[in-house]
Order: sequence, then structure tokens, then C-alpha cells
Amino acid sequence: MSYIHNSYASEVGIGVVYETSDGGAIYDAILPIDRRTDRHLKWAQAEGYYIGPGYCANSYFRKGGEEHQYDLHATGQLYTPRNLTTMDTDGVARWLVHTFRCS
Repeated sequence: MSYIHNSYASEVGIGVVYETSDGGAIYDAILPIDRRTDRHLKWAQAEGYYIGPGYCANSYFRKGGEEHQYDLHATGQLYTPRNLTTMDTDGVARWLVHTFRCS
């Protein structure tokens, strides 16, 4: 299981990706500010997100009760891997994305 949380401090919603290997659109749904893919969209996984023109994002994964930086000032289609580095001890990859206007 994995989820993406669009931070309460984000400036815009983000496009979120359920499965990156499906060959479909750039994103599958819009995730509003301060929402999580597991609760808002009822997804068991979230494999990536999309940040549109004019905006950037910082992403973090939570492991062992601490946040760890992943991507900084990122744009476009980005991935949130679920692997030994990003998963917590319960096997869940918890991602936080904070969007802001690029300068």
C-alpha cells in the first residue's frame, strides 16, 4: 500500500497517478489540497503525481516517524516509489507533496 498526501500548505491541487505502467494519461485524478489518495480517492496505491506549468513541488516520504526529502523544486510527472528505502516497517509508503509557484 502507498498513498500521497497533498499538503495542507500546498497552493494547488495535484494530478495523481494510480499506476504508472498503464500507459494512460499523465494523471488519473486531481487531488485537492490537504487530501490523501487513500482516503479521498479510496486508492490502495498511488505511484506518482503530476505538477503542471508554473508550479513546483517538494516531496517527502515518512519512515520511522520522520520525514525524508525526496524531490525538491520538481515539475512534470514524478514517481513515488514503494521500495525498501521509502516504505515504513509496516510496508506502507507514505508520501507528502507540497506545491508552490515556481520563481
